Amino acid sequence: MYKEVIISIVIIIAIIIGNNISQGYTDSSIEEIDKKLSNLREQVYKSLEIDVKSNNDKMKQEIDEILEEWEKRYYLLAIYIEHDELEKVKKELVSLKASIDVEEYQDAIGDVDRCTFALEHLKEKEVLNVDNFF
Repeated sequence: MYKEVIISIVIIIAIIIGNNISQGYTDSSIEEIDKKLSNLREQVYKSLEIDVKSNNDKMKQEIDEILEEWEKRYYLLAIYIEHDELEKVKKELVSLKASIDVEEYQDAIGDVDRCTFALEHLKEKEVLNVDNFF
């Protein structure tokens, strides 16, 4: 009888520790991408105010860095997060890149907002709480 109790306790502790590690990585990943998206959003607003070609090149470089960062983190996140949720974020990032490439800055602002929403939704969905059980 004690053997089963000890095994059950070890399994519960392993689940809690695994959850804390995965939640920490998810939070840091989302926060890093979100910071870069906020920076990009500011650059897009500046481009709406003043039309500067060098700013467009800087935005293209920034979105490429964001996509590269997402690709690095994607494979580890895919281990424990639904692929569909990760693909939603990727789709919004690609849409944002396309808007910046064709210099449609009004659309780019909406794409940044949708991407930020997808990231926040992903973060909220992965939190271990009673609401997520039922």
